[in-house]
Amino acid sequence: SSLPGVRKEPLKKSVEFWDSEKTLNLLVENEYFVQGEEYWPSGLQGFLNDPESKVARAKPTGELAVRSLGAIVWYISKGFLDQELLSLKKMEEYRPVDYMSSAAKEHEGSRGPGGKHMVLDGMTIRNLDLVPADTNGSTAGTLLGRL
Repeated sequence: SSLPGVRKEPLKKSVEFWDSEKTLNLLVENEYFVQGEEYWPSGLQGFLNDPESKVARAKPTGELAVRSLGAIVWYISKGFLDQELLSLKKMEEYRPVDYMSSAAKEHEGSRGPGGKHMVLDGMTIRNLDLVPADTNGSTAGTLLGRL
């Protein structure tokens, strides 16, 4: 792993990482999105079959996104932040920079990478010594420590 100091905890399926149906039902039951004209946040509507209805189902292409939202809802509800954060309805689809730039190249020809961020893979991060190299968290000898 390129980030040995990062603690990783797998989520339990159906308990902490909900399926899309359970996620959407809990979002309705807990009334996170009652304000405004549209019930579902605009950033979530693209993943739903019928975003006009409160009883929505995830599109086949949006299944994993809605399941991931369920894991996020579970996580923030453990810190009692769910009502405060979800009621803001501030959601947007995440599109990685490398995905966006490859999609732009298809439409505009090959102009070079787009976006305002650089995408680094694990090997590049390791080779540049951007993160602590050992498990004790020391930044000695890394670019991060030098900066």
